[in-house]
Amino acid sequence: MREGKCSICKKKSTIPIPHAGIAFCPEHFSRYIEKKIKQGAREIGIFGGKGRIGVLLTGDAGSSVVFAIMKEIAEDRGDEIVAINGRDLSPKEIAKCAKKIPVKSVIAGHSIEDFIIQMLVFCSEKKPAKLLKLTPETGIWGKVSGISFPSPAFRLYRTELEEYAKLKKLGYSQTKQMAGLEQALSSFIERLETKHPGTKHKMLKSMLYFSGHCTRA
Repeated sequence: MREGKCSICKKKSTIPIPHAGIAFCPEHFSRYIEKKIKQGAREIGIFGGKGRIGVLLTGDAGSSVVFAIMKEIAEDRGDEIVAINGRDLSPKEIAKCAKKIPVKSVIAGHSIEDFIIQMLVFCSEKKPAKLLKLTPETGIWGKVSGISFPSPAFRLYRTELEEYAKLKKLGYSQTKQMAGLEQALSSFIERLETKHPGTKHKMLKSMLYFSGHCTRA
C-alpha cells in the first residue's frame, strides 16, 4: 500500500489495516467495517427469517458496533430489533432473557480474537466435539438452552471494532482482562500477529474448515 494514502480515495489515510496491506481515511474505514458486518450477517443467515431479532449488549466495542449496524439493517427491512443487556450475565442467563422476549437467537459482537481463543481453548482441553461445532452461526458459546449467538463481526479484529466505535462516538468499555489459559493464548496470538500480520485470519480459516462452515476467511 502507499504510505499515508487511503486505498480507496487516495486521500490522507489515518487507519492502517496491516493484515490486508491497506489503509483507509475515516470515511472509507467506516464503510469497510459496515460492509464486513453486513457480509457476515448475510453469510450466516441472520436476516433469513421473521420475528424479533435480539442483539446482545455487553458494554464492549464489538456489541456496540454490531448493535448499531444491525439496527440500521433491521429498520430498512422493517424488522423488530431488541437489545438484550448481557453485561455480567452468563450465556445461560442471557438465553433465559432471550426466551422471555422471545427471540430465537441473540446476535453477538464477538470478534475474530474471540473465536480463535475459543478454538485454542477447545484444542488445549482436548474437546474435539465442541471444536467441530464452533461456528459464527451459533457463536462462541454454541446453542445454549436452544438459543444461538450468531456473530457477524467474526472476521473483524477487536481493534478495528474499537476504532469504528470511536469514530461513530459509540459508548463502550474496554474488554475485561482475561485470566489463566485465555490470557496466555491471547498474548501468544498477539505476538504472532505482530510478527506476521494476517496470522489471525489464517487461524480463523482453520477454524471454519474444522466446522465445515467454509474455507474463505
